[in-house]
Amino acid sequence: MSVTPQNALIPPAEIIAVLQDLISSSSAIEAAAVVARDGRIVARATRRDAEADALHAAIAELLAPDSTAMRQVALGTLGQVVLSAAARRVMIRQSGPNALICTLTGGHGRGGSQMPSISGAAAKLADMVPEPPAEPRPVFGTKLVPAATAVPECPLSADELSRIVALRPYVIGILPSVTDKVYNAIEAEPQMAKFMANGTARLRQMHLVWLESLFSGEYGPAFVQRQQDIGRAHSLAGIPPVLFAANMAYLRAIFPTALRTCLGEGVLAENAIGTVMRLVDFAHDLIDTTSAGLIARLGTPRRV
Repeated sequence: MSVTPQNALIPPAEIIAVLQDLISSSSAIEAAAVVARDGRIVARATRRDAEADALHAAIAELLAPDSTAMRQVALGTLGQVVLSAAARRVMIRQSGPNALICTLTGGHGRGGSQMPSISGAAAKLADMVPEPPAEPRPVFGTKLVPAATAVPECPLSADELSRIVALRPYVIGILPSVTDKVYNAIEAEPQMAKFMANGTARLRQMHLVWLESLFSGEYGPAFVQRQQDIGRAHSLAGIPPVLFAANMAYLRAIFPTALRTCLGEGVLAENAIGTVMRLVDFAHDLIDTTSAGLIARLGTPRRV
């Protein structure tokens, strides 16, 4: 078994002992780590060294600084996050006010069979991780500049985005019909049926909300964040890439025709439709890239 303290400032012996006991409690648990509230890995233990990379990749993706999970951590509202992939399951849950516990479980382990052990370890670790260190104060005469986080920028100009917002009163009424046509087309595909065993009511609702958001007027960092959150949600919910690809393919076929019914024909209408579809492409790329990045690290998702 491999054990690694990640920060010499925090004596990790007791923490590592808890992680070792957790791994020993079930052959399905391949790795475990304690993560501080600021996203820093305090300590980890793995059954084999090979699991360390998968564990770190999962933590880096699920607990990215701009992720929904980390915002919930900051608010103290994180309950449990589970990512179930073809070969393994990753679970992150709160462990006291200052830490999270992350476990990597092999696919042969039954869904809830490790929960008592994980809950027990979380309880033991609850008071072992102190508050994260305060941000350093700037020395007189200097200025600390936080590291910049690259946020993808919308490729459309301010004028183009303004025109999209101006279309909202004309197009808002057709969006429910567009959503229904997209999902009716998907449901008619026999190979898609297995992905929608529980029906499409919730998927249709989420798709409609997303379509409406394209005309909201917010296309800066909040827009980017929303698409990335959707991509992460797709992975966590086990929505396969092929289903999302089919969704977007049908949308690209159906949406322009639907827009023409309310915008009419002509050069101005076609320019407006082209602008809207470029925004759809941008949103699609953000969602797909985020979801694919997580799947690449952990394997093809399946429903929990």
